[in-house]
Amino acid sequence: MILVCGLYVITWAPTYIYSLLITFHSKLSTDQNGMFAVLSIGYLYICINPFIYAIKFKPTKCVLLGLISYMKNNMQALESLDDT
Repeated sequence: MILVCGLYVITWAPTYIYSLLITFHSKLSTDQNGMFAVLSIGYLYICINPFIYAIKFKPTKCVLLGLISYMKNNMQALESLDDT
């Protein structure tokens, strides 16, 4: 969980800092490219998070491996039906 929390802070902090700077310093202009860049870093967390769970957490890993073996068994059954 430390990895998930740390990654969350690292990826979403630029967005919150950028928003605070724009809110409290009215002299700063809101640059669309800047907001796009910090939001892209934040959304990177959403893309990486499922892979962290799949690699690091044993219950999730067991379920995913079970699904893979289940799919292999189904594919073998379908192939044997095609052979007949």
